Amino acid sequence: MASRPLVRLYINGAHRASSTGSTFVVRNAFSGKPVTTSAAASSADCLDAIASAQRAFPAWEALSPWARQTLFCKAAEIMDTEAWKQKVREAMIEETSSTASWLGYHTNVSTMLRAYAGMANELKGQTFPSCVPGGGQVIVQRRAQGVVCV
Repeated sequence: MASRPLVRLYINGAHRASSTGSTFVVRNAFSGKPVTTSAAASSADCLDAIASAQRAFPAWEALSPWARQTLFCKAAEIMDTEAWKQKVREAMIEETSSTASWLGYHTNVSTMLRAYAGMANELKGQTFPSCVPGGGQVIVQRRAQGVVCV
C-alpha cells in the first residue's frame, strides 16, 4: 500500500497537500482494491481554490479571443496524444472499472475543446432597441464566464 501515489490538491497553479493533512483512499469501484490516496480538501482549501479562481479571472477575461482559442487548441492537441489517452484509460479502468465504450467517449474530448475554440470568434456585441418608453438603445457585451486551467 505504501507504493500508491498520493494525489495532491491543485490550487493557484500548484500541487499541495490538504491544509489539514487529511487524505482518503480511492478504491476501484468494482473490486474495492485501493488505487491511490488523495488529499481531502478542507473548507479552507475550497475557499483558497475559489479565491484563486477569482484572482485568475481578470487575466483570463483580458485575453483576446484568439489567445483563448490558442489555449483551447493547445489543450486539445495534448488530449489527442496517445500518452494522454493512455493515462486517462489506465486511471478510469483502475478507479471506476470503466468499459471500453465509456473510455472511448472520455478520451475523445479534444473535439469538444476545438468546438469551444471556434466559438471565440463568435464573441460579438449586439445592439437592439430598448423597450423603455421614449426609446434608447441596448448594447449587449459578451464576456468571459469562468476560468480555464490549462
